[in-house]
This record gives sequence, structure tokens and C-alpha cells, in this order.
Amino acid sequence: MLSDRINIQYSIDINELPEELTRLLHKVEQESELLCKYNIPEVSATQTANVLSLNTLEKVDTLRRRLAAMDYILNDVDEIITGYLRFKVAAPEQNPEPPPVSLEEPEELHANTLFNDLSELQNKVDELNDKP
Repeated sequence: MLSDRINIQYSIDINELPEELTRLLHKVEQESELLCKYNIPEVSATQTANVLSLNTLEKVDTLRRRLAAMDYILNDVDEIITGYLRFKVAAPEQNPEPPPVSLEEPEELHANTLFNDLSELQNKVDELNDKP
């Protein structure tokens, strides 16, 4: 649990979700138990010099890393449950009625207008071809 972390994304069947969350929460529980057993050097009023040691620093660093690992897992659990709840809320809204489509009547094309437009286009092409 003290190694580098990477983010991955994968999908699982929705029926496997409770088992996956249980697995993640079990990892947090195991880390929590290890933290409870982990002892920092006791410091009394007469032994304050012992706290300023490499041993104390290493133990504090290990504790911080284990707490961070637990926090990462709990954050994953939080995001999974949040995503699941959003999915459940959005599920009934997935099949909304489509908005009515209004089809406008197309403008009629008159043969005369079409031929006039083509004639104008041909005149412009001719003009461009005649220019040096």
C-alpha cells in the first residue's frame, strides 16, 4: 500500500458492484487495523529528545502514507457510490419524449427561376473565362 499510484478506469457488471465495494472497504479495514497496531515511540516529559530522531520520522512517514492509501481507497468508494446513485437517478430520465419536430413546407422551385439562376451563373463563368 505504500507504492506509487496510478489512476485506471474499467467497467464491471452492475451486479458485481456490491462485491467490488466490499473488497475496497475490506482493504481500508485491514489498513486501519495495521494503523492501530503501529506504535509511535512514547514520549514522556523527560524523554523529549527521543522524539527528534530518524526513527520517529520514519514511523510518522509510514503512518502518513498508510493514511493516504486509506484516503485514496475511500475516495474511490465515494466516487463509485456517487456515480452509481447518479446512474440510478438518471435511469428513468433516459427515455424522455423527444421534442416535437416541426417540418416547414419547402419553397417551391419554379422552372423559370431555376433556369434564370443557371443562366446568371453561366454568364458569370463566361465573364471570368474572358478575363485575361
